[in-house]
Amino acid sequence: SDVELSNVIEGSGVIDVTLADENREFDFSSAQQLGFTGRLILNAGTYRLDEDGGVLAQAGLETGLGANVVVNSAGSTADRTLGALTLAGGTIDFGTLAVGSQTGQIVVAGGNDAFAAAGATTLKAALADEADAAGSSVFDSSKDISVVLIEGFDAQNEDWTKLALDAGSQNLTQVIRQSNRGAAGDAVATLSYSNGALKATAEGIAAGWELSQIELAAGNGSGLLVSTTDDQTISALITGSGAIEFAGGTVKLAHADNTYTGATSVTNGAALVLGADEALGDTARLNVVNGSVDFGTTTQTIGSITVDAQGSLTM
Repeated sequence: SDVELSNVIEGSGVIDVTLADENREFDFSSAQQLGFTGRLILNAGTYRLDEDGGVLAQAGLETGLGANVVVNSAGSTADRTLGALTLAGGTIDFGTLAVGSQTGQIVVAGGNDAFAAAGATTLKAALADEADAAGSSVFDSSKDISVVLIEGFDAQNEDWTKLALDAGSQNLTQVIRQSNRGAAGDAVATLSYSNGALKATAEGIAAGWELSQIELAAGNGSGLLVSTTDDQTISALITGSGAIEFAGGTVKLAHADNTYTGATSVTNGAALVLGADEALGDTARLNVVNGSVDFGTTTQTIGSITVDAQGSLTM
């Protein structure tokens, strides 16, 4: 069964826990404070850092093959401080994290000497929805993203090769939302990230991914807004039945054989450069309103074209 200690624990000794499986949880007493400065060895079972109130902030946590550590959960995303951390097996579940977030990590307070990767351990993570007003997430300059998972030491000087990103966390999706682009709260696009892997940084261990696909959401009004003040490139595959609007700067579509079918709009002085055949996919309509489209020598399939007096096409 689940096990909760009934007493408040103090001292620097060891608590060695082996439960039947990861469906059983171990927990300290609800009255437990910071008196425990020893080491919790979780051989098998689940321990919830998202609910322990910082009990292990001055203590160490060591995982075994049957361990499952929950770092974050819905409505509870924060830094979880541990005095020391030894990963010797099991799974560490970080839940859903925002790109660039400064919370939701495990912080090893003791620094380099307090961290060890002693056995094969799996790290799990997911990506939160993103409010991206300018659609900058789709550019090649933003296609490599990362999230710090464990921090507080220079992982470049540590042997962390026994750690791996969970198979289900290697390919992730992220929903993009923009205000005034359809019904309130509607997604305008879903980004797919692939090739997920762990990497060492000067601040700890991070997980990184690469943007591979942009799916334009159907029924989202004017669609995904993409705006920039300089030159940008989109190399990811664009799919879906939603619309896309380029509304500033110069953007090059570089993926051959895009497949999206929604409308394409070029407005507000934007310049769209088509760098590959079928970069416009099977777009139903190309609207150029105070903008320009450079076809170069490419071949495109377009349902219809509308160009206003301030717009231009170059072939």
